[in-house]
Amino acid sequence: MMPATTHFAKDGFVSDASLQPQRGAAEGTPPGAPTLDLEILNTLHRISDGTGLSLHERLAAIVKVVAFHLRSDACSIYLEDGGAGSRFLLAATHGLNPEAVGRVSLAPGEGVTGWVGRERIPLPIEDISHDTRFKMISEMGEEGFKAIMAAPIRLDQRLIGVINVQNRAVREYTDPQVRLLETIGIHLGGIIRAAQYYEEARKQLKHQRLVNGIGQALVSTLHLDPLLEMVMEKSRELTQTRGGVLRLWDEERQQLVVRVTTGDMRPEEELRPLYLGEGLSGIAALKQQRWRLDAVARPQERELLPSGVVHNYLCVPVVFQGRSIGTISVFDKEQPGGLATRLTDDDEALLQALANQVAVAIKNAQACDDLTATVEDLKAQRDQLVQAETLAAVGRMADAMAHQLRGPLVPITGLATRLMDGDLSESQRHHYLEVILREAKRMDRFLDGVMELVRAGEVNPEQRDVDAFVAESVERFRPTANGKGVGMRLELNAGSVAWLDSDKLRRALCHVLDNALKALPAGGEIRVRTERCAYPVEGSAVDGVCIQVRDTGDGIPEAMLDSLFKPFISGRDGGRGLGLSTAYRTLRGHGGTLLAHNPPDGGAEFTLFLPESPGRSGAPRSPSR
Repeated sequence: MMPATTHFAKDGFVSDASLQPQRGAAEGTPPGAPTLDLEILNTLHRISDGTGLSLHERLAAIVKVVAFHLRSDACSIYLEDGGAGSRFLLAATHGLNPEAVGRVSLAPGEGVTGWVGRERIPLPIEDISHDTRFKMISEMGEEGFKAIMAAPIRLDQRLIGVINVQNRAVREYTDPQVRLLETIGIHLGGIIRAAQYYEEARKQLKHQRLVNGIGQALVSTLHLDPLLEMVMEKSRELTQTRGGVLRLWDEERQQLVVRVTTGDMRPEEELRPLYLGEGLSGIAALKQQRWRLDAVARPQERELLPSGVVHNYLCVPVVFQGRSIGTISVFDKEQPGGLATRLTDDDEALLQALANQVAVAIKNAQACDDLTATVEDLKAQRDQLVQAETLAAVGRMADAMAHQLRGPLVPITGLATRLMDGDLSESQRHHYLEVILREAKRMDRFLDGVMELVRAGEVNPEQRDVDAFVAESVERFRPTANGKGVGMRLELNAGSVAWLDSDKLRRALCHVLDNALKALPAGGEIRVRTERCAYPVEGSAVDGVCIQVRDTGDGIPEAMLDSLFKPFISGRDGGRGLGLSTAYRTLRGHGGTLLAHNPPDGGAEFTLFLPESPGRSGAPRSPSR
């Protein structure tokens, strides 16, 4: 008679087909016979060697095999949960309600399973209706079963669980069957412990990888919202729970406020803001202590669970520098396949370690978000100031333009009215028309100046020899200066090229020369000098060329130095305040600048700075000579 062979399906479970007896194998072989002993133990050995099977999968295969070979209608395995006041937690079942796995637990001495766990000896019951030790558990679907046999699961003489088989009909279990189930229990101890060690090692490796990944993510995640979402997801992953809630302390509201929720179910109590000491999260934050409720390990705690939580709940405080800044809560731990299981000390320690690690990252992210908000506020205030300054500039421009245009418009309007009267001599009419034409040209020149100011920053630069450009521009201006009795001296020392818009830069230089000319009496002198120079811009020196225009006049009034380059502001009677402001905008358009100061030995000096390379801009403080 050949023993039946157990095969493994691709998913790691024992296939139903493999449980069918081979021809002539089980027929006529009574349960508990030596051949069956060897057959079932060999099958269990093959299950224990199943590569890649989890403990849950191994136990699911074992109860199926034992139920089949012992010709029982059901088989269940209970394992000691290892906590304080240890109970026997249903770890696998075949023939009963699979949803009870991870939920049903029995205290030592409770029911047949608890009795065997306490007494540490096997117990066969032919008819449970005549034995008070049996306890019906409706959640498991035990209605209709008549007989039960249970045996301890041992590892090195230490009890770690109980295995039982049940039959729907009254059945007398033989001594060989009892010894076989006891032997299976001893064999299971080694299988379970090896699987637990393997799973613990794999779990520790997974946790280490998770912690390392969390550490890297905490360093790289600077903003609060994505950080909190990542923390909550990792909390669930570490503890293998169905859902979680992360709260942070809100200083303004003086409450713990929900920032992130995750999972397919969320406790209603955990979604509203909580004061310190209110609810489990509020107590955890106030006392800076962890809370763990577990109805799987301790059924009496089920009524203490928050509304919406089914099995268990864990909450840890997030503490920074001795002060609670939030809490992390997870709930309803599940095994692979969605079966409930208890929370462990390791789960609690891992979640608290994560909370401790996260505390610093949260404060850093809050500081980063606060800084970002401050920067945005400053930008908004800057934009408001720019807008206000722009409006003020527009107002000043409107006032200045009105003032400049009103001057010629008054005589034009008055003389035009006189011309319409008709009672004028020919010479009067001719004189009035000359005045009107002169004032109209004055208005035209003013508007040309305004348009030049507006377009001064729009440049099309090309490479030019600076000395040659300056010499040509000065020679063009020299006749005007000489006509007023003012001499000009030229010193060309740049020996370099720069990117410049010849037409616009020449007009800018002429504005500066004209300003100097108007400040000089006959006999004065204007000196124009070029040289290479460097200006400090944003902490580094920018190489370029300086064009210095210096006169021998009385210098610039101190009150005018700060507003010298603002449009429509002039220090001379009748001045329009456009020349220097246009020159300044032109230099800025070139990536350079225009500076003015009064040298200690008298006169005024203007410096036009041009960078050697195009596109370099800044507001230099003073030339480096």
